[in-house]
Amino acid sequence: MTLVYPMFTLVVFTLLIVCFLGGARFIAVQKKQVRASYFKVYEGSAPPEFLTRVSRNYTNLLEMTLLFYAACILAITLNINSDAMILCAWGYVITRIIHSAYHIFINVPLYRLMIFAVSCVFLLAQWIMIVQHVMANS
Repeated sequence: MTLVYPMFTLVVFTLLIVCFLGGARFIAVQKKQVRASYFKVYEGSAPPEFLTRVSRNYTNLLEMTLLFYAACILAITLNINSDAMILCAWGYVITRIIHSAYHIFINVPLYRLMIFAVSCVFLLAQWIMIVQHVMANS
């Protein structure tokens, strides 16, 4: 198996979240929960909490996943195709999907943090494997 599959899965998931966000914004405007003009400069009366959660989740997906994509690209470039690397990549993607669902629909901060921490462990493990590979081959 290759690291391209978990990367592609996370890309598709991120695009689904942005579509979900667009739909949620459209519905909120149609229901007059927020003015369309709010989205010009994000000023004015605050949008509904649900919309804010989806928006922040999308932002979160763009922030931390940068380190995931960098790790995967480095691993591919360095030809690190171990089962452990692939398992950690899938673990990261799965926990990020769970984190997103939890953030958007349930959102108890302590439990959300715990899910996020597990995803960080998978990501850190990927980076440790990369550094070990570089050190062993230097």
